[in-house]
Amino acid sequence: MKILLLIFYLVLVSCSNKYVIADENIISKFSLSGGDLLLMVKVTDTQYTSYYPDKDNCPDELYCIPKCFWFNHDAKVLNVLSGEYKEKNIKFSVLQHVDNSEEILNEWYVQLRKFKQKSIISKLKSKYYVEKHNAEFSLCY
Repeated sequence: MKILLLIFYLVLVSCSNKYVIADENIISKFSLSGGDLLLMVKVTDTQYTSYYPDKDNCPDELYCIPKCFWFNHDAKVLNVLSGEYKEKNIKFSVLQHVDNSEEILNEWYVQLRKFKQKSIISKLKSKYYVEKHNAEFSLCY
């Protein structure tokens, strides 16, 4: 009986600490530049920022019709596929037409790049943006 309980416990522990193996077919579709991260993540929260690329340059918001907005994603890092990243969680931004968080897979491959403009980092409260990803929705770049 003790052996059965031990086996059951080990099965439960192994399920909760599952290591996610990356799909090489997906990885091969990314071409990274120096400093980019390629991560497999699971999104835990999505926030709409109401910020769009030309917002600072628009004299009157009544005449600006934004087609894309920045969304922030908080995510658990499942696997670091390329680059240096040691944290268990990450926050990054995505320029999207609408909130696509329902379409994001449990295992979302994202190529992240650091923002260069400090003003955007300050407004979005995020250091990284998605350069490329493997989900079905398109980015606004």
